[in-house]
Amino acid sequence: PTQDNVFVYIFMVDSHNNVARLFPTDDFKGAAKLNKNPVKKGVEYFVPAAFRSFKLDDNIGEESLYLIAIRQPDDVLESQYKEMLLAQQAKDFEKITFTQTQLFVEIEMKAKKERLISPELVEDVPQNAPVTFEEQGEAFSVLPQYLKNMCEGCVYQVTFQHR
Repeated sequence: PTQDNVFVYIFMVDSHNNVARLFPTDDFKGAAKLNKNPVKKGVEYFVPAAFRSFKLDDNIGEESLYLIAIRQPDDVLESQYKEMLLAQQAKDFEKITFTQTQLFVEIEMKAKKERLISPELVEDVPQNAPVTFEEQGEAFSVLPQYLKNMCEGCVYQVTFQHR
């Protein structure tokens, strides 16, 4: 839960520099309809939804997640994301590449201008009790965590190796 209502944006950049928005998820099929901005104080959110997960594609390599939390909507990120969606719907591959690059550059500029932070994750469940769920016949288990000490406009980056 947040201390104040904020606008949250989570983007993923894969090993091929493809950009995807992971939050808000109000335009995702099967995602929680509650996952839209602004994020309300005192409400718990699950991305993409409670007992759901994202599936990794076949592109292996280094990937990054970017989380941005701000008090006002980010009109630039919003419009660039909408342009990218329109290009994807039109199957205009040149424009998809261009808009993804624009979006990635905007995120990187925010990271340099504001502050790029490696987040401190704090366990959210007493006694380290994992949350378990099943999806499409596969069992999953995760320890819920939340970000500690978020700051206005900071860009949180988590980079991982997709193998």
